[in-house]
Amino acid sequence: MAESGVSKTRSRESRRHRRLRRRVRQVALGLTVALVLGAILYGVYALAIRGFIPLNQHAEEWFEARGEQTTLIELPRDDADHDTLFERWRYRALMSNPRGDEFTLIAQVNLLNEIPVQTLIQVSLTDEQTGRRFTDEKRIPVNSTRGIRDGFRFSIGDWRIEGGGGKDRLRVVTDDFSFDLRLSEGAAPIPQGDNGRLDFGEHGQAQAYARARMPINGVLRRGDMIEVLNGHAWFDHVWGPLDLSLLGRRAFAITLDDGMDLLLEEPFEHDDRPMDGFGTWTRDGLTSHLRADDFKISSTAPSGWTIVIPALEIALEVSPITRGGDLEGDAGSRSNWEGAVEIGGSHRGRGFAEIKGGEPLRR
Repeated sequence: MAESGVSKTRSRESRRHRRLRRRVRQVALGLTVALVLGAILYGVYALAIRGFIPLNQHAEEWFEARGEQTTLIELPRDDADHDTLFERWRYRALMSNPRGDEFTLIAQVNLLNEIPVQTLIQVSLTDEQTGRRFTDEKRIPVNSTRGIRDGFRFSIGDWRIEGGGGKDRLRVVTDDFSFDLRLSEGAAPIPQGDNGRLDFGEHGQAQAYARARMPINGVLRRGDMIEVLNGHAWFDHVWGPLDLSLLGRRAFAITLDDGMDLLLEEPFEHDDRPMDGFGTWTRDGLTSHLRADDFKISSTAPSGWTIVIPALEIALEVSPITRGGDLEGDAGSRSNWEGAVEIGGSHRGRGFAEIKGGEPLRR
C-alpha cells in the first residue's frame, strides 16, 4: 500500500512536470512567433518608407504611379507628413522694417523617419545692413506632427513651426533673437520638377511642391529692440525614400519683377559628378517643366552664377546679397552655402541659392 501511494504521488508529479514543460514550450513558441512577426513588420515598414512597397495607398493608385511613373500633388493633403524616409519643410524670406532695413530668414524642419525618428529645426536670420547672422537649432527624437491632417505642426519648447493650406506661422524664441511671423498664400502652389516628381536617377525619386510670393509679416526682437517686419517668402516641401541631404546640389528659387517664378536644380553625386537637372518656370498660375538641356547654370568669378534659358530669352546674372550665407556648414565635410541673391541681366529680381557640396564637375 505504501509503495502504491508513492507511485501515485510520483505519477501526479510527473504529469505536473509534463504540463509545466508544455506550458514553457508554448510560451517559448509564442515569444518566437511574436519576435518573427515583429521582424517581418519592421522589414515591411522599412521597405515602405523607402518606396519599395506601397503604404497607405490604394492598389490602383500604386499601380498607376509605378506603371506610368507620374505623381500628382494634392493640397492641402500633401502639406502633412508622409510615410517616407526623408521629409523637409522650408521657408526662405526677404523682409524689411519700416526704415527699409532688410533681413533674410531661412527656417526649415528636417524629418528623418529612421529608428529612432529625428526631427531637426534650424533657423537663420541675417541683418543685411550689418551682415550679422543669428542661428540656432533644436532636435528631438520624435515626429511631433504625426496625426495632423492637411497640415503640419512642429513644437519644441518655445519654438513652433506650423502650416497648412497656405496659412503658416513661425514662432522662435532664443536668448539672442525671437520672432513671431505669419504667412499667407500668394501665388498658386508650384509642383516642382516633372508634375511634382523629382528624379535623382539610381538614388530614387522624391515629390515636391513650392509656394512663391507668400506675404510674410510679424515682429522681430533683438535684445530690447522690437521691430515690425513685412516681406515675401518662398516655401517648399519635399519628401521621398532617400535622404536628400546626402546629395550635392546647386539650386535656385527666383522671383522676377515681371511676374515669373523660376525653380532650378542641378543635383550631383558625392564625387561631384553631375546628374540630370530639372526645373520649372511659372507665370500667372501656369507652370511648365524644364529639363536638363533647357537651361544652363555656370559659376562666375569671384562669386556668382549665370543662368541661361534660351527658349525663354532669359540670361540672368546672379549675385549673393550676403557673402557669408545661411545655415552654413551643417553638412559636415561637404560645404553648404544658402542665402539670398540679387538678379540682374536680362531680367531683374531676387531669390535664394543653395550650393551644397561645392560646385559640380563639368560633363
